[in-house]
This record gives sequence, C-alpha cells and structure tokens, in this order.
Amino acid sequence: MSIIINNPETEKLISELTLLTGETVDELLIKVLNDFKKQKRKTKRPNKDRLLEIAKHCASLSVYENGTPDEIMDYIESAI
Repeated sequence: MSIIINNPETEKLISELTLLTGETVDELLIKVLNDFKKQKRKTKRPNKDRLLEIAKHCASLSVYENGTPDEIMDYIESAI
C-alpha cells in the first residue's frame, strides 16, 4: 500500500521528525503508528476492567425476586 500525503502540515511534521530522529519516513511512521496503537489498546483496557467490576458487583447482589422464571414471566404478562 502506498500513502500519498497532501497535507502541508503533515509533510512539515514528518520532515521535522525525520531530521530530529535520523529515522527514515518509513521507520518513523512504523514507530509512531505502533506507539499510537499501544496507547489506544491501553485506553480500552479500563473499560473492560470496569465492566468486569460491575458484573462481579451485580453477581454479588441479593436476589430481589425469588420466584421461578415462569412465575416472574406470568407476573409480567398479567401486568400488561
């Protein structure tokens, strides 16, 4: 896949970074994209951890309705 950059700001940033780091454009893009991917994966982890925390909390709650599923469904249908 080829990438064509038509944005002057992007071209300027790439040029500045290649001069600062001594890396080629390909090396620089690989490094930057891998770093960005790692960052995004890290930011998604807390959501997964938070959902697991919520699931554990819900599983630990007392049962509010102690009827069988059929009894509960009967109750709901009669309320309609």
